[in-house]
Amino acid sequence: MPSASALAKNNTGVPAFTVNDNGVNGSFTRFFDSWGGIEGEAGAGYGSGSIPTIKAVGSVFVGGGLRVALRGHGRVEPWGHAVVGVEHFRFTQTNSNYGSNTSVAFVGGGGADFHLNGRTAVRVQADFLETNIVSQAEYSLQIVGGLVLNF
Repeated sequence: MPSASALAKNNTGVPAFTVNDNGVNGSFTRFFDSWGGIEGEAGAGYGSGSIPTIKAVGSVFVGGGLRVALRGHGRVEPWGHAVVGVEHFRFTQTNSNYGSNTSVAFVGGGGADFHLNGRTAVRVQADFLETNIVSQAEYSLQIVGGLVLNF
């Protein structure tokens, strides 16, 4: 789950900084017809902050939403999704107090699955992630690659 989350200074006095996470994503989609379904997604990441007081950052996302796909038209399956959930950040720092923060989060984006056979595909994906961790909207880009198993 590579992502970068820019957190800006706001009325709580938190200075601006950037967080870079790398981790894992998993999702499950139940298609109800040839093009649409319901998706559940979870991801966890670990990284570092851009200022010296933040030594490490951990993040967890869990959510659900809708997925649309152009299925059954060859080996390439383009798709898009919109997921609403909860994002939790935990900051390990030296002399500051960012602590643990949880926010409603929105993930929207898409990608393509490149089918190797009827049960396996390789996925490329890009998403926009919006959170509200320190009382101000933060926007991130998430790039994902992986393996798809169809049941």
